[in-house]
Amino acid sequence: MKSVLFFSLLMLSTAGLLFSQNLTGEKAPAAEQDEETLIRTGILLSDEGRYEEAISLFRKAISRENSKGAIAYHNLGFAYELSGDKVKAMDAYREASERNPEQVITLSRLGTLQYELGQYRNAINTGEEVLRKDPRNQEIRKWLPDAYAKAAEQRLFYLGMEEEETTGTTTGGTCSDNTSRQYLVEYSVQPALLYNRNSSSFSIHKQSGLSYLPMSLRGNAFVANEFEVEVALGSPDFGILQPNFMAAQESILFRIYSDRFFYGFGLLFTQINMSENENPGLSSYYQNDEFTDLSDSKIGLHFGTRMKKTQFEISVYPNYPLGDAKSGPTSSAMDYVRMDLSLRTQLNLFKNKAEKSTNWPFFLTFAFSQDEVYLTEYDVDGAGTHLGHYFGTYDISLGFELGELKRTMNGASATFGMNITERLYGANLSNETINQFGNGQGFFGFSTESAISGNAFPGFRSNSHILTLYSRQLVFNHVILKEAVSYEHTLPFEPYLGILTEFSAGYVF
Repeated sequence: MKSVLFFSLLMLSTAGLLFSQNLTGEKAPAAEQDEETLIRTGILLSDEGRYEEAISLFRKAISRENSKGAIAYHNLGFAYELSGDKVKAMDAYREASERNPEQVITLSRLGTLQYELGQYRNAINTGEEVLRKDPRNQEIRKWLPDAYAKAAEQRLFYLGMEEEETTGTTTGGTCSDNTSRQYLVEYSVQPALLYNRNSSSFSIHKQSGLSYLPMSLRGNAFVANEFEVEVALGSPDFGILQPNFMAAQESILFRIYSDRFFYGFGLLFTQINMSENENPGLSSYYQNDEFTDLSDSKIGLHFGTRMKKTQFEISVYPNYPLGDAKSGPTSSAMDYVRMDLSLRTQLNLFKNKAEKSTNWPFFLTFAFSQDEVYLTEYDVDGAGTHLGHYFGTYDISLGFELGELKRTMNGASATFGMNITERLYGANLSNETINQFGNGQGFFGFSTESAISGNAFPGFRSNSHILTLYSRQLVFNHVILKEAVSYEHTLPFEPYLGILTEFSAGYVF
């Protein structure tokens, strides 16, 4: 194939030499002969696989801006094509065709590359132009019938996408993949490996309840175009430096969409198992051992916006004020607080000027999450002693994602991302003033009592740094996969370092 094409190019160059002579048979100026030498040498170098050197010579020939520019640009494009850069090859072929529209071999290669890259409508236009000039062109006849069929299939696919957008079914709901869907079922598991600095040993981070490993099972459905319901259950991760007492969590969420905005409310149910009452790095704190299973119920609010390039969401399950100390037999109470905020916006990077779009859009992401658990022990010792315990985990994340999950003709798309997270840990144990506002029982660890003495955050324990790399894929236009790996680096006086992973699979109906 290479020899045949280069022979054709050599014939074009020879023709160029003949036409470079004037009518009286006098030779062309030395500059034009030098250009011919550059083109011939470039062809020979390309035939030997020395593409970079050939490209350099073709560019020198092009820079002379004379009648051989179309030939030089064609050779430049073919050298790029053989080197594997089909996009630059097409750019060079287009320039050659503009300089000499009758150079059929250039149009033929341009159309073939457009077909190979899935630009079927452009390939059809180029191929038909070639056949008008050269009706027997065999290269075009090989792929043009298939291009007609693929273009029709592609058109039907995009018409379906436009209809879904018109009916409003492309809103991603709680998924950030913007995939057109009505129903989603997804399972996720987050195994973590802990390294104990004190004993130089490894262990599996586990939970004490519904499942051994942190996990979640989620179902999502659009009952109507403007109404969404989501149900989830699992045993969430509360941080490697917090007690592993999280047993289970269930939630039901309702969203109503209005133009680009949505709002809704959710029900959140949380259970903990107090049989695991050791806090890593701290002493035992819980004394009412007969109350091992505690639960909490919450009503929360959700609102946000989902536009084409920007999505924002915030959900809040607030702190309920603790009641007065209970009298009588020993008892315990639990209160769980949660807040999540996320922002995702697309930046105009890596844009393909020729196609006015890119298959790899760039997204900037920001997230904040807050998880707090308040435990209250009433009448601990039978003498009216009341103790409050607070645990808080706060994550602030900044990252980026390259690519977007969306339906495609071949049924596959992927994204790649990275997050940098600063995690803050809070803990305040055996606090006897359990009813005063902000006494270390949460509210970002703020204490009104300690603030006067200059220690406004007695609940702050330590912080850690987390680096996360992840990838998501949409395959067969229905299956959503995700893989993530994180490294959590804690401060030297803390007992654990963590290697965290996540694997999830979902199906879009």
